[in-house]
Amino acid sequence: MVSNGRWDEWRGGASSKSEEELRMQPESSKSDHPYSHCYRRFVLDMHLADSDPLILSRFDPAAVAETLAQANIQGVQTYTQSHTGMCFWPTRIGRRHPAMGDRDFFGELLRELQSRGIKVFAYYSVVFNNQVIRENPDWRIRSRKGATL
Repeated sequence: MVSNGRWDEWRGGASSKSEEELRMQPESSKSDHPYSHCYRRFVLDMHLADSDPLILSRFDPAAVAETLAQANIQGVQTYTQSHTGMCFWPTRIGRRHPAMGDRDFFGELLRELQSRGIKVFAYYSVVFNNQVIRENPDWRIRSRKGATL
């Protein structure tokens, strides 16, 4: 029996089939959700502040993608904008992570992962954005009593 915890709750319960049986199902019988076939998932958590200029200075998307491919990862969730409020792609509206320079970290990683057959799921933090809070303190989420959350 294959159980993937909260994922099972979302899709309606654990499957009584083995991972191999699920993998061998015809595509037409699988969920339409793009993550439904991914049994080996990874979250590339990049809540990286800009306080240290060395952070991300040696970021190598090809090495990251190759490591994940060697681990047989089938799907990766990666950040486009983290809770720090900095973006990992060349945006004109948001704040780019300064370590990127002229690079497009998200785009480079996307190409590297897709070239190895790994599904990519972009995460854009909407609720948490520390940069916006620093620039606009009155935008903070507050309790009914006015305390910041």
